[in-house]
Amino acid sequence: MVADGFSGKTVKLATSVGSSEMAGTSGHPFKGTFDGQNYTLTFNRTAAEDFCAPFHYINGATISNLHVQGTITGGNYERLGGLVGHSEGNITINNCRVSTEISTTVSGAGFHGGIIAFWYDSNVACTVTGCVYDGLIYNPSEADATTYCSGFIGNLFGSNLTVTFTDCLFAPAAYGTGKCALGGNCFTFVYPNSDPTYNMTNCYYTSILGNRQGRPAATATVAPGNLGNATTDHGMVDGYENGFLYDGNYYTPKYGDAVVEYRFNDWIERADVTINGTNNQRTGVNVVGVNITEEVGNIKSVTYNRPFNTAQAATVILPFNYICNDDEGGKFFGFKEVVYDEGLHKWVCTMQEPGNTAVTTLTANTPYLFMPDDATTMSFPNISSMTGGVVTLLPTTANDGVYGGATTDAAWNFHGTYKGKSWAVASNDYGFAAQSGTEAGGAATVEAGQFVRFTTGAFIKPMRCYLSYVGTEAPAPARGLTRAAATDDLPQSITVRLVSRNSDLTAIGEIDTKTGKMTFDSEAWYTLDGVRLSGKPSTKGIYINNGKRIVIK
Repeated sequence: MVADGFSGKTVKLATSVGSSEMAGTSGHPFKGTFDGQNYTLTFNRTAAEDFCAPFHYINGATISNLHVQGTITGGNYERLGGLVGHSEGNITINNCRVSTEISTTVSGAGFHGGIIAFWYDSNVACTVTGCVYDGLIYNPSEADATTYCSGFIGNLFGSNLTVTFTDCLFAPAAYGTGKCALGGNCFTFVYPNSDPTYNMTNCYYTSILGNRQGRPAATATVAPGNLGNATTDHGMVDGYENGFLYDGNYYTPKYGDAVVEYRFNDWIERADVTINGTNNQRTGVNVVGVNITEEVGNIKSVTYNRPFNTAQAATVILPFNYICNDDEGGKFFGFKEVVYDEGLHKWVCTMQEPGNTAVTTLTANTPYLFMPDDATTMSFPNISSMTGGVVTLLPTTANDGVYGGATTDAAWNFHGTYKGKSWAVASNDYGFAAQSGTEAGGAATVEAGQFVRFTTGAFIKPMRCYLSYVGTEAPAPARGLTRAAATDDLPQSITVRLVSRNSDLTAIGEIDTKTGKMTFDSEAWYTLDGVRLSGKPSTKGIYINNGKRIVIK
């Protein structure tokens, strides 16, 4: 196909061609730049040695803008590659689609690679950008017999190596008659040798080869809401912030705004999850949200990209169980009840830390109020100390998680929503963290972190929660327990009590549902029973001031 050597030279393909000849030898590897100019090379060959591939041996080469198809009948030979067999030096593969099918009868470790079979060197880098593998590596007669193969790079060895994948897709053909699946210790992208530094950005798979690596992909012919802005046109692949366009299909994270990414350097499946709690469409409403359709296990870390304001209440619903260790950036409170206090002539909402006196436990798909401390982020550092050092994402629904606490005459419920929620008409619902709704009466814009009664046109973003009055009659707060039918009689102000897991009152705030503000008055002093005092007490004891417990000595 191409003569040996070509050090520093550029070779361009002038038209689509077919060939069974391999480029480069062990003594004279291909060292130049090969530009396929978006043509197709059809490569069919029966292997007679290891490292069989269209490019047999390369060293410091660049291959770009090429589609390779055909079949390599490998027999018992090892380290066969859909594009490259044996490689050394700094390698660049850009804008290539490899559809090569590799047939192998190796019993045990084959180390075949969908794109590169073997890379060996030290102090060098392999960069693969905007590439797709949609071929297949299979055994023609025996399932599970051939092991240790990978979708992009079959095997690599050396020291101080750097592997970088960007905007790549593993979308293999289907196994079928005469094409049996491979066995254990295979990897969707690359053999996880412990030495290389792996840099993986925006890489997806539609099905797996052995162990998962990269992000599971959802596909659509219309741009989905979690795609983000365009970043790079690689040629065949158009890269976006959170996915890419290839061959008329968009590939984005399978679980909406929960980006599950399996690690590339682990021998067992471990995933990092990033949840985007901010609007990524920049249009005011996020219609994507989190959509976990199945249990997703072995989650090693969770990053929640959502800012919080210090000491300003917010709400959250999470798709996994978690045990807190007090390093989450604040405290969580579950809804207990809303009652009318006849002595105070106020409606009082009680939120209590979940769990027992020693441990705060969070239950998946359950709404919580989150009170940040001095941090502006929420984190989950205790995952490493939980069973197996992992958590499991549990299936979600578009509008999930009614909190299971007791409520007075079942008149109030606390709900969570994973997809966000909008209100076409005025309602009996109240919520924190609305971004651009309006307060009751439509007089002002609702800002993030407020708690207001939703009215026409209001909405909350995904993974937020709201308090809903579900009684048959609206309460009239100024008239004790007398009820009236008019929704305008819903309480204007709800007092919020935050109670620790050992039942100590820790904070008292005021929610004004007309102005949409929740405040912890720095001048107000309360007893532990919630009774407001006329000023700072002089008697020894424990009191509540500015949302904190204060000891007067």
